[in-house]
Amino acid sequence: MSFTVYSFVIGFTIEEQAVYPRPGERDERYGPDDEGAAISRDVEAGFSDGLAMVLGGARQWAEAASSQVDGALEG
Repeated sequence: MSFTVYSFVIGFTIEEQAVYPRPGERDERYGPDDEGAAISRDVEAGFSDGLAMVLGGARQWAEAASSQVDGALEG
């Protein structure tokens, strides 16, 4: 799970550095008509939401794995 979180953080950071090479200055190659522009307007919210999704998925995976172990121990 830690590798997944690490990969999300690094990927998000690299992407934001490409779109905003200098704080407040958007690279012209990433115009407002690009897909995802509406999503990336609030960078902090996008990061928080994305991280919450990654952690939520990891939590579900861990709970499912735990249930399988519990079932194997009972049976």
